[in-house]
Amino acid sequence: MSVAQRFLKFSSFAIVLAISYLFPRRESEWVFIAGEGDRFAENSKYLFLYCIKERDEISASWIGTSEGVVSELRESGFSAYKHDSILGRFRLLRAGVAIETHGPQFGKNLGGATVIDTHHGNALKKMGTDVSEANLGVMKRLKRYLWDSFVGPSNFVVTNIGTPLETFRKAKNLDSSKFIIAPYPRLDVFYQEDKNFNIRTCTQELDKISSMSEQHDIIFYTPTWRNAFGKENGFSLSNIKPNFEKIDRLLKQRDSFMYVSSHPHDELDIPYDQYERVFLLENGDDLYPFLQYCDILITDYSSIFYDFTFEDKPILFYAPDLEQYKSTRGLYFDYEEHVPGPVSESTDELCADLESALNGIDRYEKDRAELQEEFFTDCYEYPSYDAFSSICDEIS
Repeated sequence: MSVAQRFLKFSSFAIVLAISYLFPRRESEWVFIAGEGDRFAENSKYLFLYCIKERDEISASWIGTSEGVVSELRESGFSAYKHDSILGRFRLLRAGVAIETHGPQFGKNLGGATVIDTHHGNALKKMGTDVSEANLGVMKRLKRYLWDSFVGPSNFVVTNIGTPLETFRKAKNLDSSKFIIAPYPRLDVFYQEDKNFNIRTCTQELDKISSMSEQHDIIFYTPTWRNAFGKENGFSLSNIKPNFEKIDRLLKQRDSFMYVSSHPHDELDIPYDQYERVFLLENGDDLYPFLQYCDILITDYSSIFYDFTFEDKPILFYAPDLEQYKSTRGLYFDYEEHVPGPVSESTDELCADLESALNGIDRYEKDRAELQEEFFTDCYEYPSYDAFSSICDEIS
């Protein structure tokens, strides 16, 4: 994109942002956005479903970029619009509250609204101003300046108390008054059942794994995305992926199955047709409804391991590029001291850890409990209920 095009894009953003302040906003109208708008997932999804089910006083609308997401939500009887449609823009311009997860999306239409960042989860990897500031171009810096000056990075950020609060306060360069202490709404999946949680998941795959889990151990491998903030973090997954042939042999011996869930922005080149026990997890937009069927989680630097402590099941860490990852992305904690499970750097080590877990050897129950106590706010009812109450208390 040329400098002239970037300038025109910035000018358009500034003009629409200014105009958006002229629209009267209604406190009872809330819009919900996840990621870049292409999925129905994350904390926004669960808080949206809670408001639809339990809060008649809130007019809740989902705003996205995907026609498939919008269509499926409408078929389920929910209010949903594409962000660039007339009604989508109208909802954004009238909303008194906007709930989002990955930084401001469609933010030029939200001048004067209260923006609540429910974020992606607890932070192990460095983020925000800790890593990104130096990688921003001039026009992006100007857009950030406008947003920070006239709207705010978000009016409020939802996080847990204690260590997470201190981490986010530093990463986002905000004072304590900008934070709302509440559980993450997506933790609802560990507290209750709701058929609407399965919207935009692959229900056929969900049913299949549910049935398999009754007789077999199910392992999920969920590596994190390795490209963020304009640079590669650690090594490419294609260069460090474990030897799935060895893993497949172990799984056959133990009559177990592994499902690989790649990050939505990443692709892991695995010849699944060559293996009997290793499969791609076709989870759709949202992995969380599948977690109840996972007996052992394998990950690296993904924040999913914090949430999985609610299942109180073994977590294994495969991090062959740990030193490279620390030097390129950076971590907030001493990795090997922090994570509640064994850390392996080779396939042989990973297979040994996996076999121990399949044998029922689990030395990390206490570590998981201590991590959960440190990183999660107490829940009085269930996560979305508590989060909604805390948000309303703060913005009222």
